[in-house]
Amino acid sequence: MTLFKKENEDDYHYEIIICPKCKNKQVAKVLDKKYVSKWHKCNCCEYHTLASEWKEIKTQSQTTIEQAVVTFGIASQIEVCIEECLELALILQQFKRKDKTIEPHAIHTEIADVFIMLDQMQLIFGEENIKNQLFLKKERLQININQQNKQ
Repeated sequence: MTLFKKENEDDYHYEIIICPKCKNKQVAKVLDKKYVSKWHKCNCCEYHTLASEWKEIKTQSQTTIEQAVVTFGIASQIEVCIEECLELALILQQFKRKDKTIEPHAIHTEIADVFIMLDQMQLIFGEENIKNQLFLKKERLQININQQNKQ
């Protein structure tokens, strides 16, 4: 006998919400017009407060990237991101092997697909955190370049 109904991923929908402190946008999971979590924690400034204090961005003012996450859901878009990254890796591998059938346009298309999915991943996982990691990675790359140029 089951005491609790286990919801499927299809039972949920997603909304884009704004942190009341730093105005960062992020995704919230919603079930039956209620936030799944009573509390939200900003993935940027780590502000932690009741879900009711967060402002929902209405559909008409959402960007295409935000609409994609809300419409298709987090799990689905993560899966699509993985697929797009694999497609780009495959076409670059073919290009590296000097496959004469690979057109530059095909590579451009796959890169654009990955950029779109990475925009969605930033929304899902926190833009500021990713920007911080980009800064650190670029610093480390510059150090490696400088060391290589000294040799």
